[in-house]
Amino acid sequence: MLTFTNNNRSPRSFNILQWYCCGVRNKLPQLQSICKNYDIICIQESLLYPSSKFSLRGFHIIREDIVNPGLRGVCILIRHNIVFSIVDLSGLEDGSVEMLGVEVSSDNGKFTIINIYRHPNRNTLAQFYDDLMSFGDSKGKCIFVGNFNAHHTHWDCSASDRAGKLILASAEDHYACILNDERPTLLLPPNSGPSVIDLVIATADMAPLCEACIEDIWGSDHYPITIIIGVSPILRQRYAYKINLETSELREFRDALVGSSDSFFSQLPADIKEAYTYLINHLLETAISCSSLKKIKAGTVPVSSERATPPWWSNKCQEVINMRKEAARLWQKELSSISNFHNFKKERARCTKTLYREKRKG
Repeated sequence: MLTFTNNNRSPRSFNILQWYCCGVRNKLPQLQSICKNYDIICIQESLLYPSSKFSLRGFHIIREDIVNPGLRGVCILIRHNIVFSIVDLSGLEDGSVEMLGVEVSSDNGKFTIINIYRHPNRNTLAQFYDDLMSFGDSKGKCIFVGNFNAHHTHWDCSASDRAGKLILASAEDHYACILNDERPTLLLPPNSGPSVIDLVIATADMAPLCEACIEDIWGSDHYPITIIIGVSPILRQRYAYKINLETSELREFRDALVGSSDSFFSQLPADIKEAYTYLINHLLETAISCSSLKKIKAGTVPVSSERATPPWWSNKCQEVINMRKEAARLWQKELSSISNFHNFKKERARCTKTLYREKRKG
């Protein structure tokens, strides 16, 4: 098995965010501020119940909610204009794991994304990991993201545990690739040793298309990971029938209809269906002749995506985010001190409160 990072970004890209966020509802301001950069967002520990209301503008939300004690919930947010289907994972059930999957259509064929949360301090059978990798092989292009709560020195943890050894063995058996950039994904005090428990694993067919990198912490104890895939998604289509006319063109359209009324009624078919078709064609042809865009015609067009900054975003929001990033940079230095660590946690809390207040005001 390889640890793989593709540094050649394609001008075409499909961006995925994976984040163990410790409650998706209280992270809504952060998600609203960064969602314009992503096509799919995979969340672990969503803390959503069936009765919980949650939405993010421009995204469909697929949820696996908390229905029994001990569960934490996972969800996948996917842009409303992307063609996808939900993957049946009933054959991969394990009491220590919560997961969801989607299959996305792209210009390079279909690929599958599996969002996983493995509970800590629970025994996960070796057979589950082997079945998981076999499932990825059966899909061809498949990527597994999530909090595996598994440590191994191979992906730069300070020590290895049973779960990490089982994941590594299964990945090697199936030629899968770990895409992490070997930076820690869990926020820990200085001198605790690096902890990389949030993983991105890709099948051999998928790995050459992918690049993974750690992002800003955004108010959680876990660093989000961005996965950039060098493909273009297939977008949903809608039927476009509207012809936009300027005020002067509308007047011309009205005059043209009045002027052609005699010839229109003289040629109107007696059959109701034929008459309806004749009317529609007459209106379209007249409108197009009056439009400055002479080649307008009805047809299917891709559904556009909404990628705007939230309306409540202010200079104060950007200021506290910059301060949080600077505090994180100082803490991440090799000789980081405990004071830098506490300062970072202070700035992170201040940033979260500021974003929440600005959203409430906006």
